[in-house]
Amino acid sequence: MKLQKMESRTTIQWIDDLKFKAEFDLPDVDELIMDEPVEIGGHGKGPNAERLISAAIGDCLCASLLFCLKKSGVTVKSMKAIVNATVERNDEDLLRLRKIDVKIQPIVGERKDINKIERCQNIFEKYCIATESLKKGIEINVEVVPKVEE
Repeated sequence: MKLQKMESRTTIQWIDDLKFKAEFDLPDVDELIMDEPVEIGGHGKGPNAERLISAAIGDCLCASLLFCLKKSGVTVKSMKAIVNATVERNDEDLLRLRKIDVKIQPIVGERKDINKIERCQNIFEKYCIATESLKKGIEINVEVVPKVEE
């Protein structure tokens, strides 16, 4: 039976200034410190949201390509992706992630494996949850629930 639905929970806790701690609902995964760059008031002590989006896209695309290559019998020796993100001001003068360029570099074991890569190049992107969701838009619901300190 195919997986129909997955849910996850990430808790974001403010530390100070523009630094936050992200905790994931995975027992063996460390927390992640996030911070904004110095240029916009942070201290640059961790990746900001734009860098995490870039990392998520790079990871998802690499995992999808690797899965396809392995199913096709390709011997993959290593793989890396270079993800370049561009943030620019929009018409309302607000900074927005405008473009992400991804270059994936698989290193294969044999010359004959290069020919098998073409099939995967034509299909792997559609299996990447993060990239395809962002391309098509994700429903995001925001609720602010203030509390008074006790």
